[in-house]
Amino acid sequence: MRTALAKIMVAAAVVGCGVLAVSSPASAAIGGCHQDYNELHTGAYLVCYTGSGQYQVRVTCDNENPFGRDYYRYGAWVPVTQTSTAACSNGDYAYNLYTRLLTDL
Repeated sequence: MRTALAKIMVAAAVVGCGVLAVSSPASAAIGGCHQDYNELHTGAYLVCYTGSGQYQVRVTCDNENPFGRDYYRYGAWVPVTQTSTAACSNGDYAYNLYTRLLTDL
């Protein structure tokens, strides 16, 4: 009975901390990356061809509203050989591309 209860408690802890476990892989190294802005410079993309781990593109967007602040847009977390894309809102101008590794969090 104690063993079963212990297993249930461990399972509950794993489910409750699942984000932490997923966010902390032992190692991640990527290479052979290519990133650039889209044709209208309103977004960006990132793709890496070697290594392991997950990554995403982050781009800073220039808010064209005179009272607004610049903001970040993030692409999806993707594994090697897949493309992460991010787009600014309302056609705002994209600048300052940044590669984020899952281990950087």
